[in-house]
Amino acid sequence: MICKKIAFMNSKGGVGKTTSVFQVSGVLSTMGEKVLIIDLDKQCDISYTMLRESPIEDIGFTMFDYMKGMVSPEDVVKKSYLRTRSKPEYLNIDIMQSDIRFEHQELLTDVDIKDSLNKFIEENNYTWVLVDMPPSNKRINEICFAQIVNFIVVPFSTDYSSVRAFGSLIETWEKAKEYNSELHFLGVYLAKHTKHVAIHKQIKEKMKSFGDMYLDVCIPDKIEIQESYTYLKPISFYRKYSSSKKAYDQLVLALKEKIEQYDGY
Repeated sequence: MICKKIAFMNSKGGVGKTTSVFQVSGVLSTMGEKVLIIDLDKQCDISYTMLRESPIEDIGFTMFDYMKGMVSPEDVVKKSYLRTRSKPEYLNIDIMQSDIRFEHQELLTDVDIKDSLNKFIEENNYTWVLVDMPPSNKRINEICFAQIVNFIVVPFSTDYSSVRAFGSLIETWEKAKEYNSELHFLGVYLAKHTKHVAIHKQIKEKMKSFGDMYLDVCIPDKIEIQESYTYLKPISFYRKYSSSKKAYDQLVLALKEKIEQYDGY
């Protein structure tokens, strides 16, 4: 079984990329999957969240150091301890943390991590790799799409600027396929949705016009999702019988169904 490597991307900030990676990793953990999160966003939000309960005080090397050829992936990866019950517990989720130096795109020259990263992923039996992408960083996009992932998924916010940006997202994917023919676009989904708000209903209907690119999944815009992130407990553990948990289950199922269309997955 080939490891599923997915980039969560959108050129806009605040659309739910980081929250999606956090919550999807939790769902996968409950399914017995072994997950590697790669943080490429200079804000380092998911790195700080996932490593907050780590017993290791020195967070050490980052993905930036690895991309610069200074260290191996073994030097960067760390186990994530999430607060699930009375004490932190390892849930089969590891993370390669980001670095504020990613804002200096000109420093990322001659990056060559594809072979070493794939070997590391295989040797450690990761079944899913989830990449938290920055809102806008052309060089990071190039490295990620060419050397790290095989799939792209896009969380949308409920505003028309997201819909208008759809064309540019497809254009980014088409360009990326020039240097990675195995890069596939899984689709878009609503990451923050309130079914009783008129504009949200309109955006959902508009997105249906994307055809096969639309994943019929709507993540509810509920406070419990942000609470689970703040309390370091994925919704799978924080509110495991909630509609929010059900929505992320549906997202994982939708991703799996799309991925299974491709040979080897």
